[in-house]
Amino acid sequence: MWEIYGRNNNALAIQTTVEKLKDNISATNLAGHSLLLKNVIYQRADEVLGVLPYEECFFRKRPHFSFEQEVRISLDTYSKHSPTKNTAYGHELPVHINGLIEKILVHPDSPDWFLDVINSITTKYEVHAPVIRGEYGTK
Repeated sequence: MWEIYGRNNNALAIQTTVEKLKDNISATNLAGHSLLLKNVIYQRADEVLGVLPYEECFFRKRPHFSFEQEVRISLDTYSKHSPTKNTAYGHELPVHINGLIEKILVHPDSPDWFLDVINSITTKYEVHAPVIRGEYGTK
């Protein structure tokens, strides 16, 4: 995926797992809202039967992208008690960063100084995940 999403050599990817997402994200300050964690369904628009519930629309992509095997998190802030468009632009979502990040991958062609910068940042912010150079053709 480096060729598609990391066109610049100074790119990085953060690797985690679904279990780590579930275990290390706290939704305690999101009372009244629902946080959804679901696999993306790769489906052509003409294959969808009927009208999807609106929250399901965030978990659909064209089959062309199925190689991504994507998982998404969506925060539903709609309230039947207060149906307004005046909602917050964002919500704080506390995470346990060292439990969440499995590893940090830097672009395979990134210069050594970029790897050093990422290592320096992880040290400064006490992120204990390994920082390694990624490879082409791997997941």
